[in-house]
This record gives sequence, structure tokens and C-alpha cells, in this order.
Amino acid sequence: MFHATTAIYRKTDTPMQLARKRSHRASDAALRLRLRTNPVLTKEEVRLGSFVESIEPQVRDAVRAFNRKGYVTWSSGFYGRTQAIDGPFTLPAEVARALRRIGCHVTRRMHFRMRYTIVWFIPDRPDLRHMRARWRRIADLLPDLGRPASHSQSLGAAAMRAAFRTDWRSSRRRRSAKHARRAARTLRDIRSTLTAQYVEQAQAMTTLGASRES
Repeated sequence: MFHATTAIYRKTDTPMQLARKRSHRASDAALRLRLRTNPVLTKEEVRLGSFVESIEPQVRDAVRAFNRKGYVTWSSGFYGRTQAIDGPFTLPAEVARALRRIGCHVTRRMHFRMRYTIVWFIPDRPDLRHMRARWRRIADLLPDLGRPASHSQSLGAAAMRAAFRTDWRSSRRRRSAKHARRAARTLRDIRSTLTAQYVEQAQAMTTLGASRES
């Protein structure tokens, strides 16, 4: 759900890397505005453990749909050339088959003795609107579990709830430049702790994509 810094990009960007940069720039701009105006997690964001603006725009609607339908998510968006949503959920075999029919893969993994699922695909062109439409189609195929997802227990989600769950709306401090800077600094600290985890996941997704293409 959080994206890594541009420091991991190669010096020569491919079209897909440029699309990823556009996605991150759009997310960062929306997040800066949010931190200045209302750095308080909504009920939905408390479950997600993230400001919705932190979610890459091409996958944002799908992540919210996953969670509304009852599927807890951990991270999402670009992993190298791959698009992915992962979390400690399971999908029925018939849903996995339906996703495969539209070119999406479902992979089960183990992380610290916890099984989780990666829903992923490799975009056929570096077009964020096309990726968003494809994610919408994927989310539509998931059955509704009849209740919203429980709270995400990822490292970043727990840190976000601890830092931004307090209601600042009755305080002048919420509107102050000082508080906005503190909120931004807190978010940067949280992101920095996730960079190693992101790189590990990106390498895993690259391996998955390479094995599918070989």
C-alpha cells in the first residue's frame, strides 16, 4: 500500500517505470494536501491502516473494494513491472479460475508462519487508466463476504493507526503548519521502515513474473 522512494529506480527509466513515477507523484500530491487539511484516519482508513491517498491511484478503488467485501489487504500497486494486491485472505478455487481467465494470477505464500495470497498481473501497456479498469474487473469478481475487512495487521498499518488515529478536528493544531510538518515527518518515518520489506516483496514479484513469462 505504501510505495517506495524513487531512489530504487534505475537511471534509465522504461515506459513502465515512468508510469510508476506518475502514479507515485499523483499519490504524493494528494497525500500532501490531505496531511495539511485533515490528517485524521477515517473509519475505513483505520481498517486499512493507511490514508487512501497513500494507495497508488490505479489500484486505490480495487483495494477499497477488496476491504469493503471483507478481504484484508497488506500492500498493493507496482512491484517492478507487476501490479499486485496481497493480504492474509483466501479465494475460492472457482474465483481463482475466473481470475486466471482474464489474465490475473493468484499465488499463495508463507510469511512468518502466516499464509497470504497475492493477486497479481503484468500490465500489457504502461497506461494507469487501463490498469485501473483491469483492477476494477478483478475486484468485481470477488464474492462479497458480507462484512467489511477486519483491521490490517501489517507493520505499516499498525504504525499508521498509532500515529494518526487521534481526532484533531477540535484542535487548532490540526490546521497549523507545524502539525502538518509533524504529520509528514511521521509518515516519512513509517515509510522508511517499510523500504526493506518493499524491496524483498518486489524481488519476489519479479521472480513470479519472470517464471510466468519463461
